Amino acid sequence: MTTPIVVLVVENHPELRDMLIEALGWEGFEVVAARDEAEATHVLRNRAVDLLVSDPPSFEDVQRALDVLAALEREFPDLPVIAVAEEVPEPVYFHPWTTAGRKRTLRRPFRLSDLIGACREAVADAIEVQEQEEGG
Repeated sequence: MTTPIVVLVVENHPELRDMLIEALGWEGFEVVAARDEAEATHVLRNRAVDLLVSDPPSFEDVQRALDVLAALEREFPDLPVIAVAEEVPEPVYFHPWTTAGRKRTLRRPFRLSDLIGACREAVADAIEVQEQEEGG
């Protein structure tokens, strides 16, 4: 039996969050949702998550946002992350997440197929391990 890939979606707009949950669910991912970084941190500390899809934290203070992202980076260094972004200055706002490993930014507006493709790419290693376990 295949264990589903768990995706944590962090989005504070309920309509968009529901649409992302539904679309990723159709693709076979198990989706857990959070409204903000506090809920996301709680989920990450209390259950196994294979991928984080996150809207940028909505802070007035960019330095505070960078501090929260850096703390999550230190606590969960191997977690693949897809940051869904508006047109923000990437080197300033996303620096801790775009320069390491499997962390990437998906610009808005995006097609659902782009998100699905980015998710599949981000968890490709986990999917490959599952397939090997099932095959032998």
